[in-house]
Amino acid sequence: MGMSRLSVSLQTLADYRRAWRGVSANRLPWECLFSLPPWVEAWWDSFGAGTPARILAVRDGADVVGLAPLMETGGTLRVIGDPEVCDTLDLVTAPGRAAAIVGAMTDHLRAEGFAALAVGPVREDAASVAALRRSAHERGLTFSVRPGGTTSLVVLPDDWELYLAGLAGKERHEIRRKERRLHRAGAVRWRRVTAVAPDRRPMDDFLRLLRESRPDKRRFMTPPMEAYFRRLADLTAAAGLLRLFFLDLDGRPAAAVLCFDHQGTRYLYNNGYDPLHRDLSVGLLCKLFSMRDAMGEGLRRYDFLKGSERYKRQLGGHPQPLVECRLALT
Repeated sequence: MGMSRLSVSLQTLADYRRAWRGVSANRLPWECLFSLPPWVEAWWDSFGAGTPARILAVRDGADVVGLAPLMETGGTLRVIGDPEVCDTLDLVTAPGRAAAIVGAMTDHLRAEGFAALAVGPVREDAASVAALRRSAHERGLTFSVRPGGTTSLVVLPDDWELYLAGLAGKERHEIRRKERRLHRAGAVRWRRVTAVAPDRRPMDDFLRLLRESRPDKRRFMTPPMEAYFRRLADLTAAAGLLRLFFLDLDGRPAAAVLCFDHQGTRYLYNNGYDPLHRDLSVGLLCKLFSMRDAMGEGLRRYDFLKGSERYKRQLGGHPQPLVECRLALT
């Protein structure tokens, strides 16, 4: 059998969305949560004005084998999104074919006169990293990698007691003590929300708790950022990805965590709590509730996402290094 020749063409955001839901989706892994069309679309709707999009599709005959949702900033193409709100940013490539797909993208972008391709942050073992390095080597181009932070991942056991047994004795004791103390403080109710329309109260409550929990989060949640969070919640809920958890105390929301479920992993995206209940550790306990719920749903991993907060290690998170890649095209 002869070698197939890959073709590269420009796509619209609507094409990108159709590829996710269409026949080609069965051949593509779509591993990166933040490169899924609902996420890309939410970010683009909120922050993409004035930035040219360049969404590439790589085909083998009629089959889409690779996708690159890119945008142009000063001659450099980077994956649509922003590390401030997108913890990882990656390409979409068919299993085992990343090198050929990235090579075809490289040749296409060089012919179009672009200066560089930036991908990341991504897991350092992501297929795109090795593919970009190989593409640079084969064409005599410069490829650079720099640290992009870390995520923290927990491999989930089958049930809660097994999870607690895997923690250090001190942490296990503290979790049980905190939960007992919470139940002594009032009537406790846990809630999981998967739809945020037409009822807007869940997102209203979440955003209020996020703002109240810390001054830096209040500064972060500007009106444009709030619009982004609401758009993101709408699109991910419609796609079945959204999981919003609340801890209610005496009938009022005391803490909330915003999560997303994708391919057997629950991702903890952001959280907030009522400072009046800080001494009850409501923020930590709400995170633990979302973990316990994930085990009940049969999920195999819990990703705390970027950041080196102490609680992530305490709850069993193992650091996963991220890198940012840059391929010079000239």
